[in-house]
Amino acid sequence: MSGALIKWELKKLWSLPMLPVFLALCLGLDLLVIGSAWYGQRDAAEAVEYIGEVTAQAGTRMGPALDQALSALPESRWRDGLAACLAGTRDVYEDLDAAELGEGFLRQFGMTGPMGERIREKFARFQTSVDRLAALDVSMDAAAASVTSDLYSLLLVTVCRLLIAEGALLAMLLALYAAGSEKVSRTAQTVYATRKGRTVQRSKYAAGLLSALGSYTLLCLTTLGAFAFLWRLGPMWSESVSTQFYILPFFGYFLTWRPFTLAGYLAAELAMGLGLVAVFHGLAAGAGLLAGDMYRGFLGLFTLLAASFAVVTAAGNGGMWTLYEAGYFLPTMLWVNTGQWFTHSAISTLFRGQELAVLLLWLVLAGLLAWGAYRRFLRKDVA
Repeated sequence: MSGALIKWELKKLWSLPMLPVFLALCLGLDLLVIGSAWYGQRDAAEAVEYIGEVTAQAGTRMGPALDQALSALPESRWRDGLAACLAGTRDVYEDLDAAELGEGFLRQFGMTGPMGERIREKFARFQTSVDRLAALDVSMDAAAASVTSDLYSLLLVTVCRLLIAEGALLAMLLALYAAGSEKVSRTAQTVYATRKGRTVQRSKYAAGLLSALGSYTLLCLTTLGAFAFLWRLGPMWSESVSTQFYILPFFGYFLTWRPFTLAGYLAAELAMGLGLVAVFHGLAAGAGLLAGDMYRGFLGLFTLLAASFAVVTAAGNGGMWTLYEAGYFLPTMLWVNTGQWFTHSAISTLFRGQELAVLLLWLVLAGLLAWGAYRRFLRKDVA
């Protein structure tokens, strides 16, 4: 594998019309999601900008200082609405019992048995994190007040999940094309006539991975740039993501194992997404080489990924909790859990840092699959 050969494979990939078209379609979808949310909630967008201007001057922490600063501002519906939202707030994490929170989730989902006990143990350990969040008064960050849940879930759940899905899909397509392009162009007999010729697959793998990671990064930068332009968050980027105003349905307060600012959590989430893109690229590269055909490779991999999601969903609905928890060690369910990483994750994780452990596990497994498929390809008949 040489740098010149990788550059040549990169040139071949980026000369494909499908690549810029795919990126343009993804960016268009991302802008549609962000733009439609902004246009449909113009009042909320204006409220966010107003709150950002107020907290930039008066501070982001709720309390007498912020109340006094609000009362000194000219009367407006934004001021009155914000004052009403902030009135009487207190640190809701001071007396929060993590064990009781865990019992609530067990009752909510009907989880029992050994897995239920593991969840209890996890929430018992989670009390230390709750106490740390309470000591830092993070629940008293004003964030976007009553708009926070809709705004943060749009960014951290909807947009990030979409970006990672787009990056993963493109990674699989690039890996499959790179693995089977010589067969499609009918040059396989020439290129793969010798063992040395077949080693070109290593350069194809590197070019596909670099293209996938670069494309994902480009999509993230452009999409989040558009988000920041439309939604003027100002000081909210440096406020805690665990403010008491960020509440998810069926999940409650957004409690993390360690303190995160909004910007810090977003960066960690996108970094995890970068790892997932690499995982799906490795899986697709292995599938393409094993199947010997990009179309069969895509169909087989897609079927396995879809089946894994269906099995985990059925296990949860059927109360098969061991199978359900095992399913969350799969890359598909890691993606599904986007927006809840680094939190207690209710019943979807068994221990702190599970999402990172699963990502690292699958980076290794995907790499081993791709390497094993490559070694097999060196020996097989490609006629």
